[in-house]
Amino acid sequence: LIEDNIDISIEGPEIGCAEDDGVISVINNDGGNLSYLWTPENGIVGSNTGAEITVNVDEDTEFMVTVTNEDTGCTVDTSFLLMISMVSAEIEADPAEVFQCNVTEIGVVDEDPNWTYNWNTGATTPSFTTDTLLTSTTFSVTVTDENGCTAEASLNVNVLEPQCDETDVFFPNAFTPNGDNMNDILKVESNFLKSLDLRIYTRWGELVFSTTDPDDGWDGTYKGKELAPDVYAFTIKATCSNNEDFMQQGNVVLIR
Repeated sequence: LIEDNIDISIEGPEIGCAEDDGVISVINNDGGNLSYLWTPENGIVGSNTGAEITVNVDEDTEFMVTVTNEDTGCTVDTSFLLMISMVSAEIEADPAEVFQCNVTEIGVVDEDPNWTYNWNTGATTPSFTTDTLLTSTTFSVTVTDENGCTAEASLNVNVLEPQCDETDVFFPNAFTPNGDNMNDILKVESNFLKSLDLRIYTRWGELVFSTTDPDDGWDGTYKGKELAPDVYAFTIKATCSNNEDFMQQGNVVLIR
């Protein structure tokens, strides 16, 4: 820009990162005795009267500078538009509170395929699933956009740990397999089972049901036939997600 015997040019980054310092400079091309006054002041870090200013803004901002030749009193106005990259990071977990060793999905809200992701777990994808949490864990991520701008976020996932007792491993003392879809299946109820061995016997010691599947239960039949209302014995051997063992035996009433 040459005007009124003032020969200057202005330089700065094409794109800046939100809330990061950047530098904009006026280049004095003819060596004249120049002074400078920059605006807006609220986007400038430190002095606003030098040939070079440090700026820090979180949105696109046009910086104006009035350059004065102190020998002639002539002035010229010019400006520089600083575009700001708005990379952001926010983490969500589904669920954010999870039973030990149960599955939860961790991910960045509003992911962008042009951005890169670096998690404290070593993952580099916008989201991932985990079923290995034994204790409450904080996940953090650094998101970098195509301009090299970064944002960080963290989130704590609360892990509910078992006591591995009858409060965590529940087995009813009666059930009613009558086809009304209420209390028809006898099964172990727990959010913490890692392994299970459930066995049910008649009062004479005959095994009528067994399973190692925590999701499986007994419908009150044996060899395809409904068993009569009676008291049946059971044994439970289980391992919880914290690797503690649980054992229980007792009686359960079949009611029709």
